[in-house]
Amino acid sequence: MTEIIIDDRRNGLEPTSVLLDYCRRRFIQPYTLILSVVALSPISTDTTYLRTIISYMHSCLVIITLIFGYYLQYLSTYRFADSSASNRKETYTIQKSTLSTREPLYIPLSFIYSNLAGFIIPSTLHLFGYVSAIIVWKLFEQEQQKNLIERVFLMTKHPKRLCRSVWLLLTFEFAIFILLYMCSKPVNWRNNEWLQKLDQYWQLKIKIILSTILFMQEFLEIIILSNYCVESYLLCIYITSLSEKLLLHSLDILHWMRETQEFYTLLHRLNHYVSIPVGFLFIKSTIYAISSCIHIFGNFGFLYSHHVIIPNVANIVLELILCLLPVFMAASLTQKCKMAKSIGHRIQGRPFVYHNAPIDDLNTVLIFASSLDMSAELFRIPIKYNYLCFTLLSCLITFLTMAVYHNLPA
Repeated sequence: MTEIIIDDRRNGLEPTSVLLDYCRRRFIQPYTLILSVVALSPISTDTTYLRTIISYMHSCLVIITLIFGYYLQYLSTYRFADSSASNRKETYTIQKSTLSTREPLYIPLSFIYSNLAGFIIPSTLHLFGYVSAIIVWKLFEQEQQKNLIERVFLMTKHPKRLCRSVWLLLTFEFAIFILLYMCSKPVNWRNNEWLQKLDQYWQLKIKIILSTILFMQEFLEIIILSNYCVESYLLCIYITSLSEKLLLHSLDILHWMRETQEFYTLLHRLNHYVSIPVGFLFIKSTIYAISSCIHIFGNFGFLYSHHVIIPNVANIVLELILCLLPVFMAASLTQKCKMAKSIGHRIQGRPFVYHNAPIDDLNTVLIFASSLDMSAELFRIPIKYNYLCFTLLSCLITFLTMAVYHNLPA
């Protein structure tokens, strides 16, 4: 705070104005620019009617592009298992034979299941996640995210360190995104019958278009998940700063209660609005990771002999990190809320700090803090470290059991 004031003292601004200006220049404006690339920038109250229409048109254009990309994925059998590709060839063969013999068309049930699990459900979840994110950012945002960022920057003692930490978190998310896109080769072009029927010019065009759309889909997912991680991290800093200032008696008790109510409002927004698109993408990433694990367990010998086992495992690990990072951030926020709930008892154990405070004020803090019921939620379920560790341990035991079962000698 002191370094920022000294750097900008020549402007003649107040310390609060200097800090807010630093927050806008170093974080809010660049972050809003990143959101605007994927049509997720919030609409402020002072935005003109023309800019609002352009923003909604931009969102509709991104949705149309996503739907077109899903159709191209279906044609190119992207992220289909090997059984799905074989079933597709089998269906083409059956369809040709039925047309020549004029018999009823028969589609194998396994082909329908593979298309449903490998394409329709993940694409639908991805589309619902983006549409719900547009609804949250465009209709229910009302600059509350900006309010959260500014409050946290005003509350913390080290705004520069906070800014570096948030950008480091975003950099980590984007590094996972780049590695994930590099490990997952977009399409197995050689085994694609539909693409091989086209000439070389259209093959090149479709490869470029599909690769670009796949890049945009992954980028959208990263933006939504990283936004949840950033807001969870900011809320952790917010409630931790409030607790520390109250313990040091550098914050009035009444002011602390008001700030805690504001924190509860921002936490309610995170749980009931921001977490909705994250829930859709979490389910989609979990389904993809589990199905990929089952595919590796069932075809381990084939994948190992063709030297593609390492990219597949790396892809699964990166996908798990990507979908579990928001859950761990939510569990960390729940832990901070639990510590804030015990602030009344911690104050009672500091007689030298609050030796002049009336006993009624201390009892008020104790009753108010004990009545707080705050936790980070996904799917309206509180996320805690003990529940999370138990779930991960159960999944690990299940996956190892499946690996042993699939590789037992006949």
